[in-house]
Amino acid sequence: MNLYKYKSLSRFDYFLDLLIKKRLHGATFTELNDPMEGYFVSENFTETEWEQMKQTKKQVRICSLSRNYNNALMWAHYADEHKGCCIELEVPDSTWIHLDVQYKPLMPKLISGIDREEAVRTIFGCKSDFWSYEDEVRFIKIVPTSKDGKPYKADLPIRIKKIYLGVRVANEDKERIERVVNALDYQIAVEKLKRNEIIFWRG
Repeated sequence: MNLYKYKSLSRFDYFLDLLIKKRLHGATFTELNDPMEGYFVSENFTETEWEQMKQTKKQVRICSLSRNYNNALMWAHYADEHKGCCIELEVPDSTWIHLDVQYKPLMPKLISGIDREEAVRTIFGCKSDFWSYEDEVRFIKIVPTSKDGKPYKADLPIRIKKIYLGVRVANEDKERIERVVNALDYQIAVEKLKRNEIIFWRG
């Protein structure tokens, strides 16, 4: 399945790192742009369960992707106002939890006794319906804790297929990026998005 990662090109070193290592950083939920990430409600959680979920959430690493490459708002919000790029990729690693995000008007709800992984799926597989334009797919991993009590980092391996450049990327910059990409991996196509490809209306 082809998925897409929108990126700015303002920090070209980050873009190069992604191309060279072919992996995405697994973010903590506090690093994501929605301040409501990780919140949930429960009517019957015990104090112990609240503490356990607090610790579990710290161990979760999240990679956020989209189902499409031509969403006007995604380009504006995550790809430097159409001056960045969108990376078409596949995720061959099956050790991460795959979640199709559900957009709902209510906060996720947990019940006492819920399995830890199911709780993580419920909490991080749900977002406010305000975010529905993202068409988000998430890859999630619960990482172990080191001896000092801090969770390890985690990177999601990816297979890059194509790089779409925004409509506001200058032609000379496109040529430069294309040369760099071809030098690193000639199998990755580089293409500039056309205005008539952008989704104008969500009907």
